Amino acid sequence: DELSLFQSICEITVTTGQFRMAWIGQVNPDTLELDVSACAGEELGYLSMMRKVIMKDVPEGRGPTGSALRMKTHFVCHDIATDPRMALWRDAQLERGYRSSIALPIFKFGEVAGAFTIYSATAEFFDNEEVELLKDATADISNAFEKLSLEQMRRNAEARVLEALDRYDMITMATSDTIWDW
Repeated sequence: DELSLFQSICEITVTTGQFRMAWIGQVNPDTLELDVSACAGEELGYLSMMRKVIMKDVPEGRGPTGSALRMKTHFVCHDIATDPRMALWRDAQLERGYRSSIALPIFKFGEVAGAFTIYSATAEFFDNEEVELLKDATADISNAFEKLSLEQMRRNAEARVLEALDRYDMITMATSDTIWDW
């Protein structure tokens, strides 16, 4: 399922990439806020205390994750300590050892459906090569997210067809043979 997939992705990212923390959030279409779905690494209560990330162009939406969602492209903060866009989150991030970050949008059927945000303990960590690698990985996440959604839609359609067949069988049994012969 989606949550298991997202949790595995975060764990693999932190373990393999030796990042400080990684998290994935999904956009709530009603509020345009990002709801945290999974995280791994040195989160240390950060996600529960931070202000909600939103897609609107307001201060809470101008950090890397909100900007990635709004602009539909990756967004890198090379140095959390000096980037003025990080003012709302700076103290909490620096306390946890986050020095740079990247946020990448996750798409589902062509629309932004979430974000993948990663923090490094090193400033200036996300060079062009790293960014391209993470963009490719996030494209794979988007693809898997779509496949899971398609599979769920297929299961729902199959259930509706089986329900319709059951109703048809019930009607044919309840109707007399003469009416059907006629």
